[in-house]
Amino acid sequence: EKFVQDCDEVVPSTSSLLSPSLEEYVNQSQASFSSPSSQCLTKETSEILASLPPPPMQYVKSDLTASAFTSDNELPSPPPSPLLSPLQSHSAVAKPRAHHITSRSGTDLFHITISKLKTSFTTKIAADESCKFEVDRFFPSILLEKGRLNIDDFNKFIYEKTKSGKWNLVHLKLSSIEGTSNMNSYKKFYKEYEALGRLTMIQVSDTTKMFFVTPKFLRVCKCLNGVENLSKSSTYVVVLTKDKLTEKSY
Repeated sequence: EKFVQDCDEVVPSTSSLLSPSLEEYVNQSQASFSSPSSQCLTKETSEILASLPPPPMQYVKSDLTASAFTSDNELPSPPPSPLLSPLQSHSAVAKPRAHHITSRSGTDLFHITISKLKTSFTTKIAADESCKFEVDRFFPSILLEKGRLNIDDFNKFIYEKTKSGKWNLVHLKLSSIEGTSNMNSYKKFYKEYEALGRLTMIQVSDTTKMFFVTPKFLRVCKCLNGVENLSKSSTYVVVLTKDKLTEKSY
């Protein structure tokens, strides 16, 4: 088994799953992980990031812990989504502003592990009106970090992939992180990664990759420039996929 060195910590490599171009970006990013983030970013990006203090996400106290997750078959059933818009009239249903997507196992809870920090948290993932694709039951409920990129390499990678027209880009965001333990793990993740100037990458499959863009990087993440009503306090999930997705009908 091969390994990659990242900030003086050995992390199992899954380079065999990565496309050559993504592996090159991830390896280049990891080689400079121990250097100050300012050395990895352009001067313009660094100046913007320096002026953006990351606001915390809101959360609801709950007894839910990561220990509830052992396999997809044992995940709890999803409760009704609080983000669904109510009926506006008796004759028509209003277009929902956002809804919590479901995983392949049918739950709307996703368990995310950040291997670099050896921490994990449970969250829902919301698709708002700017998301033009149906992604329910598209992702597994257990998501594991496979690599890290700095923001400039991420922007370049997304541009190179999407300009060919063979990859679809989907914008989602983390939502409803419940419980003190979950929130503390989430804060540890985004604060440390923002200090290091890194975005986390999750390899869903050979043809689908997921990146977490935390609040500090939203204004310098070029692929989010066209997202309507961008929430500056949220962590966005940028999905890059070659798989065919169904477009929403509204």
